[in-house]
Amino acid sequence: MSDLILAHPMPWAVPPQQISAEKSGLPGSDLSGNQQRPAWMGQPLSMDLRRRLLAAIDEGMSCRAAAARFGVAPATAIRWRAQRRDTGSFAPKPQGGDTRSCRVEERRADILAIWEARKDISLAELRLALIEVGLHVSVAGLHRFFVRRGMTRKKRLATPSSRIAPIS
Repeated sequence: MSDLILAHPMPWAVPPQQISAEKSGLPGSDLSGNQQRPAWMGQPLSMDLRRRLLAAIDEGMSCRAAAARFGVAPATAIRWRAQRRDTGSFAPKPQGGDTRSCRVEERRADILAIWEARKDISLAELRLALIEVGLHVSVAGLHRFFVRRGMTRKKRLATPSSRIAPIS
């Protein structure tokens, strides 16, 4: 393990499965010997499992007993049952995606009006001006707002520099 600590720039950030794979020499590493971890989100449990678990609950089994029988957490069974009771569906809810930009998009007229009044305003100054009109948004959120519109916030000179004069 001491060679791993010296080789990795942040040894506390190395996941345990990477340490064991590197030490044991198991396959799954690229040519340089770096272990890759999956970067995707976990998948929702299958509709078949949900259907069977809820059928067991409908037959009189408790949520906790049904959860133990099908190998899921009791809270999962309770949530699926409540979701079916409230919405009529027990399908998995959508995962990921943007959930907050709609708040900024609703106030796009205010943002663009302040920006049109002062095109040289920085994002931090724009953020403070928006707080005064009641919109609390981060600088990164404002940056994404302008990126979605293809608008650049880079400050440029009004005219190009002259190359007529010789440089000594």
